[in-house]
Amino acid sequence: MALFSLILAGMMSMLLVESSRSPLESRQRPHLIIERYNYRTMESNEETSRLLSVVLEGARQALRECKRQFKDNIWNCSISDEQNPKGVPLFLNTKLPFVTREMAFVQAIGSAAIALEFARNCEKIKLSRRNSQCKDTVEFGQKRARLFLDKLESGNEAYSAVNRHNNRVGREVIRALAGRMNLKWKRPGILRFEDVGAKLKEKYLNATRVWFVNNTLQERVEHDQLRAISHDDNRLVYLDPSPDYCVPNNTLGSLGMLGRTCKHYDAQETRCQSFIDKCNSCKLKYKTVAYEVEEYRCNCNFHWCCYVKCKTCKRVPYITTCTENEKFTGYY
Repeated sequence: MALFSLILAGMMSMLLVESSRSPLESRQRPHLIIERYNYRTMESNEETSRLLSVVLEGARQALRECKRQFKDNIWNCSISDEQNPKGVPLFLNTKLPFVTREMAFVQAIGSAAIALEFARNCEKIKLSRRNSQCKDTVEFGQKRARLFLDKLESGNEAYSAVNRHNNRVGREVIRALAGRMNLKWKRPGILRFEDVGAKLKEKYLNATRVWFVNNTLQERVEHDQLRAISHDDNRLVYLDPSPDYCVPNNTLGSLGMLGRTCKHYDAQETRCQSFIDKCNSCKLKYKTVAYEVEEYRCNCNFHWCCYVKCKTCKRVPYITTCTENEKFTGYY
């Protein structure tokens, strides 16, 4: 099953590896699926190279935005160094057993980012002669992202149906925001991906659990009845409830809360209050430690012409850590 796994990285693993190969073999032959895509579309090696660079940049952008949107959450779009070789957002485990609300977000934001990168690089890519004029970059980005991602879905029909649905939701957010700004994608570069991430975060919070019945995605409604999800439904959907992200689980990309830290410069811990609340919600304690005073530039002023003059200020850094021990405030 071509399951887009954790983090956007999960999606990118399907672009670059064959699920039938071990992670080691996959690392040795990273262009297998790209080559199959090349064969289907009769593109040159040069065009394939440009295609790969655009897809990877979209993947990195989605991973960055995923981390930004969830930085204060218990599940914070985490990914280990092993899963992120050489800075490329790859997650080589393509057989994760769950399709959760978090995976729905990952799927959608990855699809959105890749569609946007295709649109922004339409003239640069020129994947084929019929697309070289790039008269409608929004349509170009949508079609290319759909062609590239949806055809990777195979195997488990339920997972594939959910992934294709969430792929489309991600692309539709790009289209809707561009339409609202009346861009017509002539200048897609001015569309802020932070806005895309924020919109998808809203959809994540309101995602709908579905079941795969009679080859269709269906939701439970009144009196426990099932109702089919329409093809133009723009909600994120998922199959499985989220696990306990308070507990570390490398397979699911959860670092847990134990040992997580929050840095601040306020002895009252105001800035880290949300972080502390999450420690408590995971039934953990916390400790705050003050470290050595550090110097930093402050009260900077521009002088004509042409230099900036700053004062040197001092502050005490504090680190609050989720711990199993009793609450403790001290100094190092």
